[in-house]
Amino acid sequence: MRIFFPQTNTTYALQERFELKRRANAGDPSAMLQLGLRYLVGYAMEADTTQAFYWIHRSAMTGHVGARFNLGVFYHYGWRAPWNPFVAYEHFLYAAERDMPIAQYAVGVAYAENLVVPKDLEVAYYWLEKAKAGGYEQAQNALDHLHKQGVTSGAPPEARSDDATDERGRESRADPASKVKLAYIDYSERTPREVGDAEVVKGAEEELDVPLAEIVREGNDDRLDSAIARLEAAAAVGAPEALTALGRFSETGTGVERDPLKAAEYYLRAYRLGSTTAPFLLWDLKEAPAFMRLVRNGSVADDPLAKYV
Repeated sequence: MRIFFPQTNTTYALQERFELKRRANAGDPSAMLQLGLRYLVGYAMEADTTQAFYWIHRSAMTGHVGARFNLGVFYHYGWRAPWNPFVAYEHFLYAAERDMPIAQYAVGVAYAENLVVPKDLEVAYYWLEKAKAGGYEQAQNALDHLHKQGVTSGAPPEARSDDATDERGRESRADPASKVKLAYIDYSERTPREVGDAEVVKGAEEELDVPLAEIVREGNDDRLDSAIARLEAAAAVGAPEALTALGRFSETGTGVERDPLKAAEYYLRAYRLGSTTAPFLLWDLKEAPAFMRLVRNGSVADDPLAKYV
């Protein structure tokens, strides 16, 4: 007589994980991507960003479109990879050109921002329209914003006018230092104002529920290191006031090494995510001649951070 035991959910999950790993180890790109994503979010296994990057990177090297996009996300946020928005953009573009709507949205936003690539609202419109047609609903909000700026149609880069193409060609052949530019931030509707440390710290406190002002005043290195780690964790998932506080700390050397370029990067990222104080801190920072020299020299030296700023 044979006795059959009912298969439990745990048994099924173990079998599924074993089969997924077997396929990934055998070189199946989709299995490698799925395994990497499971490690990333901790689904049916302990979360491990190192393993997540390893498997997603392996999948991406086969040309898997989804893996290339997700690898771009790792570089965009600096997860287990050097933070590099230019490398991230190349991965996003690869996926966008192969009809991945969320990647098309990312490329469209890049052309609208004037950070990683030169600003071109018609090209931005082109990619955002494709993202919307592919079902990525968030693209409509970006298109509405372009409509308000008078942009109602788009064109891919290769379909631009000869004048525009020539202009980009001239720019691409120019001295790298001549291409240094900050993100376009419209101050015409803002009254420039001074932003003090207290306002920056208060914003981060409200966002994280951490007594940051008290910790900074106290000057305890261990508590400050712990608070900065909390800020970095929040910044990694897009908390604008945490990014602003990290920018201010980098600008002043509070708890971290003083680094004006890193400060500008944090301010730019915070601005993109809706911070109301970051644009003014960035404005004050860029007004310093020493800062602009850092940007120019770093750009000439092909420093990704300087080129981004």
